[in-house]
Amino acid sequence: SQTSRTVVTFFGMSYIYYRQLAVVAYALDTNVLPISRDVCTYSRWFSGEYATSITRVFSSIFTFMARHLTVLDVERDIIEVTDPSRGGYCTPLYDRMRDPDRDRLFHDNPHLKAIVICLGLALVVPHVAYFSVRIFLREDGVCCFDTQQAHDAEEKAEKAKMAALYVKERKLYESIQHAADEQVRLRQLLDNRPPPVFQQPPRTGMWRGRQ
Repeated sequence: SQTSRTVVTFFGMSYIYYRQLAVVAYALDTNVLPISRDVCTYSRWFSGEYATSITRVFSSIFTFMARHLTVLDVERDIIEVTDPSRGGYCTPLYDRMRDPDRDRLFHDNPHLKAIVICLGLALVVPHVAYFSVRIFLREDGVCCFDTQQAHDAEEKAEKAKMAALYVKERKLYESIQHAADEQVRLRQLLDNRPPPVFQQPPRTGMWRGRQ
């Protein structure tokens, strides 16, 4: 339903916000840009290194696209920049952020927890208030606990309204079409009728006397 999709979207966006906050905080804590870690991660994927099965799926998709759907040789350029044996910069300092790193970051920086709580309240409170109003009150102010039935009734009424409008427009179209057909029929009758015959009027007595 619409409510389920909204809830799933809300939690997904909340996780993305939380993840981005952790990435930015970890970059400030280690003084390493997130893009540098991402490039090192791509280098490990090209080398066949991955931590979990989910990472393996993402690495397979990325390597396939980089090798077959790009014009430049992305794999060669990334490995030349990142491989330590070739003078690259990828060292353990540039490893991606893992769950223990994130937990340590929030443990050492309590203000991050406050930011997460404020962000969560800013995202949660409006939705909770909105769904509470929808669940417990209808638009007319009557208590209503079954919003799904109300939504179904509104949808059914809207469909009936659209069906009635369709029938009305259909009748109007048929009447217009009938009038057009009648006009064509009348025009054909006028075109096919015989020409009028003009007869000479009979002569009266006055005309006869003059002759």
